[in-house]
Amino acid sequence: MKEALETDTLIILSMFDKQSGRFIGNIDFDNITSDNAEIGIIINQEFQNNHYGLEALKRFIEYGFDELKLKEIYLGVYSNNDKAIHLYKKLGFITYKVEENVAIINGESVDTIYMKLHK
Repeated sequence: MKEALETDTLIILSMFDKQSGRFIGNIDFDNITSDNAEIGIIINQEFQNNHYGLEALKRFIEYGFDELKLKEIYLGVYSNNDKAIHLYKKLGFITYKVEENVAIINGESVDTIYMKLHK
């Protein structure tokens, strides 16, 4: 990860492939407070399903808890994003709220699932 953008409430890191130098995606903490922050990740489609998301999230979560001293990390994910939900659960995130019918994607109504992880 390199090319960081950082403010008091936002940290964005860009990820690049070590060998080719190609852009993989971004990971960020937003709405940072003394206790918690919202995590987000975007992986370019051509790099998906190669465990980049898992590795980036593990490292960034460690950074949030160890360096930023966060007590909780939270996120929102669309209910039709099964792979992301599986990944978040694998990392220990638990669902704490569901907001129903927030968007129409490919003609289908989807919910937003809110998840959190405690240190």
